[in-house]
Amino acid sequence: MGDGIIDLDQNWNPVWAWNAFDYLDVNRHLSGLPDWTHGNALMYSPSDGNLLFSLRHQSWVIKIDYQNGTGSGNVLWRLGYQGDFALAQGSDPSLWFSFQHFPSLISQNGAQTTIAIWAYVSIGVEDAEITVVLHHRRSAMLLPRGHLSG
Repeated sequence: MGDGIIDLDQNWNPVWAWNAFDYLDVNRHLSGLPDWTHGNALMYSPSDGNLLFSLRHQSWVIKIDYQNGTGSGNVLWRLGYQGDFALAQGSDPSLWFSFQHFPSLISQNGAQTTIAIWAYVSIGVEDAEITVVLHHRRSAMLLPRGHLSG
């Protein structure tokens, strides 16, 4: 099982569609569960018209080229273990979040995007809200709940 996104017009006609099987590696199974992606949140990014999609069983939040319905659907980046960002804290894979829920777009300011994520963090804190600050150089900083870097 995988996930898809369908954008409908005011008359319920499909005008744009995205399918995980077309854009993600079907052989990447982190948890061995039958619902391979388990999409659980979709956010619109007003600064660029793209989509942020949380895939719980991939332990990723991905950015999809939507461009207000004219985009290619390509995955622009993958945030999480084995994704496109390096952690500022180091390369230890246990520092990444996993099985996240409810990522929220906090702010977008030029080359920096700040997202809050409710997730299991492998550093011993279960179901913690963490903040991820993404920089244009593909680096990410995980911060404890309520701590945003300026």
